[in-house]
Amino acid sequence: MTAIENPIDRRAHPRFALPHQYTGITVQRLGSMTIGDLHGHVYDISESGMRLELDEALDVGSVVSFQVDLPLGHGPVTGTATVIWVNSAEDDPGPRRCALHVREYLTAGDHARLVRYLGDAQPCRAA
Repeated sequence: MTAIENPIDRRAHPRFALPHQYTGITVQRLGSMTIGDLHGHVYDISESGMRLELDEALDVGSVVSFQVDLPLGHGPVTGTATVIWVNSAEDDPGPRRCALHVREYLTAGDHARLVRYLGDAQPCRAA
């Protein structure tokens, strides 16, 4: 069943699992007085979003910049995103899982690099 056929799944693009121990992400809060980058790992990704974990929680609704280092030498993908959910501290007492919805890619090349990776590497579809 595809995302379009399933009325409960509102995703615009299919998600693909990534080897999270090898797929690093750097996130920077935009419009915040907090200084510094946050580093973590991506669990799954699509053209329009991703699920990841960071050592610190982000605020739902906040806008961040990101750089995902795609595995297998496919290079980085950069852009901006909105935080759409963050697991509670009770559910995630350590690193905090969250999801980002991509607002835009820094360049058309960033988007093309992700699409090329998803086609070339043929990662497994995520649930």
